[in-house]
Formats: sequence, C-alpha cells, structure tokens
Amino acid sequence: MTCVAAIEYWNRVYFCSDAFVGSDVSRDILARPKVFRRTHPPLVFAFASGIRGAQLVENYTVFREREPKESVEAYMVKAIADSIKATYKAHDHTSDDTVYLCAHAGHLYLIQADLSVLRSAHGYAAIGAGSDMALGALGALQEAVTSRAITPKAALDKALTMASRHCSMVTPPFTHTRA
Repeated sequence: MTCVAAIEYWNRVYFCSDAFVGSDVSRDILARPKVFRRTHPPLVFAFASGIRGAQLVENYTVFREREPKESVEAYMVKAIADSIKATYKAHDHTSDDTVYLCAHAGHLYLIQADLSVLRSAHGYAAIGAGSDMALGALGALQEAVTSRAITPKAALDKALTMASRHCSMVTPPFTHTRA
C-alpha cells in the first residue's frame, strides 16, 4: 500500500506522500501524513507498509544525538536502526514490514524492514506499492531538477501522480514535507 518518495536537493531532503490506506480490495484516505518529524535530534521519517511500527517509532523511540566525528551513515546504522529495533523489542512488536525513508543532515536513507540502512547514489528514493513507478519518474526528472528546470516539489508531485495513475494503491491528496 501507498507511495512515499523523497529527493535530496542542496543539503535538504524533500518528501511527498500519498494518503492511501487499505488493501487489494478496500481503500480509505489516511487522516494524517505518512511523514513525521523528530526535533531532537533533527530527523524526518516517512513510512510505508506497517503502521504499528511507525507509530512506535514516532511516539516511543528515543534517539541519541550524532557524535561530532561520527559519519551520518554510521549514525543511521548504529543509533537510528538500533533504536528502532530496541523500541520494537520493548513493545513486543516482533513482526513488522514497515519500511522508512529517513532524512538527517541533508541525506536521505532507506531503512528496510530488516532495519538495514541504504543510501542511493541517485539522491532519491521511494517506498510502498507505487515505488517502482515513482522511481522511474524521478529518474526521468532528475536532470530537470538538477538543472533547476523544475523544483524538487514539482518532480515529487509528478512522480506520485504517475504512481497513482498506474497503481491502485496510491491516491491523492499528496502531502509535502521538507527536511
């Protein structure tokens, strides 16, 4: 279900999420965005698939600050992914398929359901049922964004519009968030 896409641009990360919640046979519009912000430390998360895991991360997970000489990638693996795992364990949440996009320090990371952490060399990522369509659109639009012919927000709108056109589990309205 769903589609969330994000793109790195000039040390910022721009997110766009749809509002679909449901299954192959039923659908509804989620009343809240699929993106949430944590202020200490500054992190922005977007989620797809499992909602319970995201609720635990948003409301219970405590993240430490990044150490001065610690790389962003090491921080994502050691602090962020491990803190999510500890929260799941503390709440007896053993079965989860939640995937996340996470922005920190101008970088975009994909945290998979097994809590492995990836960063694409392309500077954009997407999660959810419509992710393949959104990734194709972002790949086609990347040069236009880089050359400033279109804004990251416009590229994300186009990507989610294409995903909603071709995937029954993606639906507007779209919500934008900048990290």
